Amino acid sequence: MGPKRAYQRLVRLGFGNKESPEFEMDEEIETHLAMRTQDLVRAGMSPGEARAEAERRFGPGDLAQARRDLRTGARRRATARRSRDQIGSLIADVRLAVRQARRAPAFTAIAVATFALGIGAATATFTLARSVLLRPLPFPNPDRLVALYSVDSLHNRVPVVSSADWLDWRREGRGLATSAIHMDRRVAVVQDGAPVRAAGEMVSADFFSVLGADFVVGRPPTAAEAAAREPIVVVGEPFWRRVLGADPSLGTPLTIESHPYRVVGVVKAGQEYPAGTELWLPTHFEPDHGGARNLINWFGIGRMAARSTIGGTEAELTTIAARIHASDPAAVYSYGVMVGPLQDRLVGDSSASLALLMGAVSLVLLVACANLAAAHLARGLVRVREMAVRAALGAGRSRLIRQVLVEHCLLGAVGGALALVVAEAGVAGVLRAWGAQIPRAGEIRIDAWVVGFGILVSLLAGAGTGLAPALQASRLALSGLIAAGSRGQVQGSRALPGSILLVAEVALALLLLTGAGLLIRSFQVLQGRELGFDTNVVSVSATLTGPRYRADSTRQGGYWDRLTTALATLPGVK
Repeated sequence: MGPKRAYQRLVRLGFGNKESPEFEMDEEIETHLAMRTQDLVRAGMSPGEARAEAERRFGPGDLAQARRDLRTGARRRATARRSRDQIGSLIADVRLAVRQARRAPAFTAIAVATFALGIGAATATFTLARSVLLRPLPFPNPDRLVALYSVDSLHNRVPVVSSADWLDWRREGRGLATSAIHMDRRVAVVQDGAPVRAAGEMVSADFFSVLGADFVVGRPPTAAEAAAREPIVVVGEPFWRRVLGADPSLGTPLTIESHPYRVVGVVKAGQEYPAGTELWLPTHFEPDHGGARNLINWFGIGRMAARSTIGGTEAELTTIAARIHASDPAAVYSYGVMVGPLQDRLVGDSSASLALLMGAVSLVLLVACANLAAAHLARGLVRVREMAVRAALGAGRSRLIRQVLVEHCLLGAVGGALALVVAEAGVAGVLRAWGAQIPRAGEIRIDAWVVGFGILVSLLAGAGTGLAPALQASRLALSGLIAAGSRGQVQGSRALPGSILLVAEVALALLLLTGAGLLIRSFQVLQGRELGFDTNVVSVSATLTGPRYRADSTRQGGYWDRLTTALATLPGVK
């Protein structure tokens, strides 16, 4: 063996990993070459010639390449063997965890129920937060959709705009690729010979191009049709299926407020905006000035141009508003324009409430985990002898830690599976009680993201409750455990770390419980804050749609007088 090769072998022997498959393969190759060299030397060759001939006969190609190929194969076989061993070991740990759970059914039931309630509450709250706050709007490039707001003389943001101001913004602005305005309007629709109320929306012609909504059948209205004031209407898919029988030809006219309307398009279900809208009526707008600019009855939306930003678009529109106010001082809502994400308008103030609720529920889950961890610590003292036997049979610290963690993760997984049922029931209950007050309530559902969240929380909760007991078990000294005998208790100072951990877990539970209580209290204060007026008020909407009322203002006034007089006679009504 040459000096270089001998040096490399010495380095491998001194510093290499003698258990690695590469080292074993190198040893086999060297042994094979040494034996072949000795045979050739006995046959009459010199040592150098014998070594060269042994390497040549080793195989076709370069010896270094053959060595690399053999080491790669050995590494792959070792990896596959380790994977099989780890999977088999994990399966054995799971089986042992199942047997441990069966030995203590009461404790197992309490742990699973605690996990189910805590994780279920967290999953239900995450379902609400994801559907309301995190899920993007169901339109193309939803991050480009913005809401437009007026600004009054006190620089307050006003959620509605005037059609006259919007026409100037659209004509002069470049930050918005397109924009539209809309206003809700309850309309009477004749269905099977009887009029019924439908949630309608008056919209400008570009409304659907701003959103990028998909159509099941038909098309959006055109600007020419709106300018000609043609009696056309766009309906939502649920309304189309329920009222029009899903007629793909759209040949059946729709009677709205005693007038026939031609249906030109059907918006795909789930893309109705605002949520719950059943039909949209295109409206044409003419430029106006003076007091007409103060008729702020419309909600403005827009889609930003490719390279524009919210700040740049807002600055541009504010400049246009300042010019409007300078030329038309009667426009008291043209002191500026505010632009914000459209999703923020839909969410409103619910983000703060959901954030507080999510924080409170998370702290409650941590309280449950801390309590379970404390219970497992106390229970772990009973299993001292069992852990001692495992250590005596050759189980290392990592194996003991893994076994305890598997037991806890199994409890967390079972609790997490039940938590999905709890979350489903919780979300259904919340929607029944407060569905009308929750934005985007129709989009709230348990989807793959929610299930993934539940699985992740289950594993984290299981591992979190088992971490302290696992570390405790791994630190047990074998000599002290055997000396403890059948009592299964650690004598002397060895019990001190467990006691400290137990006290720490209880203190942590109290701290988390206090934090959860404070967050829940903040949530109650936020929900019950003073609004500045009496909330014991009922709102009633009524619309006069018949042609005899529309043509006769005296008849309209008489109707409202009779209605208010009749309502005033009801007991307890002002």
